[in-house]
Amino acid sequence: MLKAIAIIRTSTTAQEIESQREEVLQMCYADGLTADEVAVIGSAGASAIKVDEAYQKNMNKVYELLNTVPTIKCVYAWAIDRLGRRDSILHSFREFLVEKKIQLKIKTFGLVLLNPDGSENDGVKTQFTLYAMLASSEMQ
Repeated sequence: MLKAIAIIRTSTTAQEIESQREEVLQMCYADGLTADEVAVIGSAGASAIKVDEAYQKNMNKVYELLNTVPTIKCVYAWAIDRLGRRDSILHSFREFLVEKKIQLKIKTFGLVLLNPDGSENDGVKTQFTLYAMLASSEMQ
């Protein structure tokens, strides 16, 4: 039974992706999940800057799983820019997760979106906004 999604992504097929995958999976395992409880979504060559077909396919799969598998309670990613590079996409995703009370954990900043009661942590909301701005500005 799926309980989490691990999002991994690199912008080009030449970039190494396996270490990112392993680090994100280690986060899942540290939270007590097993390999068969985690759907790994993503690929090398999925550009969040261009919002290309590979990126769209990956994120559509994430949304599909979150909308159809009620046992998924957490999304993991190595960095916020693995989720997207545009403010609008990142904030839309955050709002979607908050509405569904699905936790988001980002490795690089130790970001955990929701409080234990399922409410959004206001301090983390501010952090998320700053990191989203950085992810967006890096592409410029």
